[in-house]
Amino acid sequence: MARQSDLAQKRRSRGHTQETLAHRLEVDVSTVARWERGASTPTPRMREALARELGLSLDQLAGLLPHPAAARDRRRGGPD
Repeated sequence: MARQSDLAQKRRSRGHTQETLAHRLEVDVSTVARWERGASTPTPRMREALARELGLSLDQLAGLLPHPAAARDRRRGGPD
C-alpha cells in the first residue's frame, strides 16, 4: 500500500491535485486515482508523460508503481 501513497505524495509535492495532473496528462481524474490506489498502472507511453510531470526518471517512477500483475490481482479482488 505504501507505493500508492508514495505516488500521491510525489504528485502533491509537485503541486498537483489529481485534477490538475489528469488535465496535464489528458486523462480522466479517475485514471490518476486508480494509479494511486494501485488498481491500474499507466501504459508505457503514459509512464513517460507521468514521469516528466513528476520530475522523475522512468526507473524512479517504476519504484512508485505496483507491478502490473499486482494491479490485475487488485482489480480481480485477489491477493495483494
